[in-house]
This record gives sequence, structure tokens and C-alpha cells, in this order.
Amino acid sequence: MGLTHQTVDQYLYRARIILNAENRREAARIFAEIDSAVPFKQFELKPNDVEIPQVDGTPEEPVEQRQAQPKPLGLPPIGGPPNDLTHAQRLLAIGKIALFLTIIVLSVIILFAAALDALSR
Repeated sequence: MGLTHQTVDQYLYRARIILNAENRREAARIFAEIDSAVPFKQFELKPNDVEIPQVDGTPEEPVEQRQAQPKPLGLPPIGGPPNDLTHAQRLLAIGKIALFLTIIVLSVIILFAAALDALSR
């Protein structure tokens, strides 16, 4: 089951408290008595009927027809249908993001170095 022995001990401790037993053996005996006295009733999980949403008269635009607004700097749009880019387009988008982040990090480093140089004079 993938449980550690500490987790099993904690479950047994909680069960012992719930059953008001002095030890594990007594808890097992109480549980066996309860389990044999009350037959287990098999049940089947069935989904509830699905409700159909009411249409309010405004037509919903299909997802395929929605156009994502272009972002500045040519970065890929946020949102939209999942997995709509080819592998080459994904790599290009990842490259653009990496270049953009590299420029920002280098700018911060240059500004930090210039500030330290200005303070040391």
C-alpha cells in the first residue's frame, strides 16, 4: 500500500481510541465482532443525471473561433486551446522566452554592478 510503519501505527492508534480499546489486540477483537455482526453492504457508485444548462439567448462563440490577442515582443499568447502549436513553434516560443529572460537578468546584473560601482566611489 506504500504506507510507512509510522502511518500504520497512527491509524491503529486512532482506531483504538475510537473503539475505546486498551490495546491493539482488543481493538482487533472489537472490530471483528462489529464486522461479523453488521454485514457489509456492497454498493455501486453511479453518476447523477447531468443537468443541461439553460441557454440565456446569447450565443457562445466556439473555442476554435476565439482569437488570442498578439502580445508585445512577439511572446506567445497566454491561454487558448491546449497543444495548438507544432514542435517547431513550441521551441521557437521557448527560445523567445529564454532570450527575453536572459536580457532581463543581464540588465539587472549590469544595474546592480553600476550601483555598487557608484556607491564605492
